[in-house]
Amino acid sequence: MSREMKSAELEWLGDIPNDWETIPNKHLMKKKKELCPKFNGEDILSLSMKGVYVRDPNDESGKRPATYDGYQYVNDGDLLMCLFDIDVTPRCVGRVYDNGLTSPAYSRMIMNPKRANVDYYYYYYLALDFDKTLLHLSKNMRSSLTETDFGGIKAPVPPITEQRQIVSFLDRKCSAIDTAIEKTKESIEKLEEYKKAVITKAVTKGLDPDVKMKDSGEKCTGEIPSHWGCCKILYVLSMPITDGPHETPVAVDEGIPFVSAEAVSQGNGTIDFDHIWGYVSQEFYEQCCKKYIPQKDDIYMIKSGATTGRIAIVDTDKIFTIWSPLAVLRTNKNKMIAKYLYYYVQSDCYQRQVELGWNYGTQQNIGMRMVERLKICVPPIKEQQDIVAYIDNKISSINTLIAMKQNTINKWEEYKKSLIYYAVTGKIDCRNEVV
Repeated sequence: MSREMKSAELEWLGDIPNDWETIPNKHLMKKKKELCPKFNGEDILSLSMKGVYVRDPNDESGKRPATYDGYQYVNDGDLLMCLFDIDVTPRCVGRVYDNGLTSPAYSRMIMNPKRANVDYYYYYYLALDFDKTLLHLSKNMRSSLTETDFGGIKAPVPPITEQRQIVSFLDRKCSAIDTAIEKTKESIEKLEEYKKAVITKAVTKGLDPDVKMKDSGEKCTGEIPSHWGCCKILYVLSMPITDGPHETPVAVDEGIPFVSAEAVSQGNGTIDFDHIWGYVSQEFYEQCCKKYIPQKDDIYMIKSGATTGRIAIVDTDKIFTIWSPLAVLRTNKNKMIAKYLYYYVQSDCYQRQVELGWNYGTQQNIGMRMVERLKICVPPIKEQQDIVAYIDNKISSINTLIAMKQNTINKWEEYKKSLIYYAVTGKIDCRNEVV
C-alpha cells in the first residue's frame, strides 16, 4: 500500500508524508559559540585535544592553522553550518564525531533532541547543499544567509523514530556507495602514478636508452642525458611569473569568465570552465589586463591551497581572466615548447621541488619567485618535440581510462545525492529499517 503524501508547500521539498511536519530551523537547532583561548597552534595541541579541526571551507589539505584566534570548541553530536559563500563552497554542512575545534567560518549548531536527530539533518542539508533554490527562501539571491534567515527557513520534521530509521537506511546505502567510489578512486590514483612515471622518465632521461648520461646536480632529478642543460625555470620563460588580481571581484550574472584554482584542479590538465569562480564585469577584466592577458599555451600552476602544484595549459582562444591563486608560466619558444614545459611541471622531479618550496600558514603555498628558482631539464628543441609526441601517444589511453572511471564516480555521487534526497523527504519509505 502506497504511503499517503501531502504538499510540503515548500518548493524544494515537493510532497512529504502526511504525518510529517515542517517547522523553522530555530525550533530544531540553536547556535552555540564557545571561543577557545588565543593560544598559538603549538600550545593548543599541547592540550591534547582531538577530533575535528575544520579550517577554510575550501581547504581540504588537513594542515592546521598557525594560530587559533576566533576558533571555537565543538563536541560530538554538533552540526556545523557554513552560512556564507554558499553558492561556491563545496560543503556547507559538517558532522562532528569527536571533541575538537572549528574555524570561525562555521556555526556550531546544537540539536533539540526531542525533535531532531543530528544525523538526519546532516543528511538533509547534505542533499540540499544550500543550492540557489534554498537561497531564494531568504527573498533574495545572496550567497550568504544570516543566522536569523537560516533559523526562519522551514525544514521537514519526521517522527523522531522515523528520523533514526532514515539515518540507518542511508548509513547502510551510502556506506556501500562510498566503498565503490573509494575503490574507483584508488584505481585512478594508480593510473595517475603510472602516467606520472611515464612523464618523469621521458622528460628527465629522454627516449634513447643508450644515450650517455651525466649528473644533473639536482637531487630530485638525478642523471640526465649528457647533451641536455639544467637551469632555473625562469630562464626558459618569456616573462617573469605573474598571477591574477589579489582582490575579490564583484560577481555578475553575465560577463567575462573568472578562473580560479578549482577550474584548474578539476580540468585534468586544461581549464574546466564549468568550475570557474564566476563572471566579472568588462571594467574589472580591463583592469586585470593591465597586469596579465591570457593567451594560448600559457601554463597555470596553482600556488596556494590544498591543490598547490596542479597544472593546466590554456588550449582555447576564449576571453577570460584569472585570480591570484594561479601562477602563469609562459615559455620562450626559442628555448622551450609549451607542451614540453606542461609535461615537465607534472613530473615527479618537479612536483617534489614544489613540495620542498612550500610555506605553511593555514594552508600550503609557494611564492612566484620561489617557482622561478625551481630547476628544469632542457633538451634541444627537436628532442623536446619528439618527447612531447611520445608522451601524447603513451598517455592517451591512460587519460581515456581515467575519464571513464571519473565518470563512474560522478554517477555514483549523483545517485548518492538523489538517494539521500528521496529518503530525507519521505519519498522512500524507510519505516521498516531496523535501527
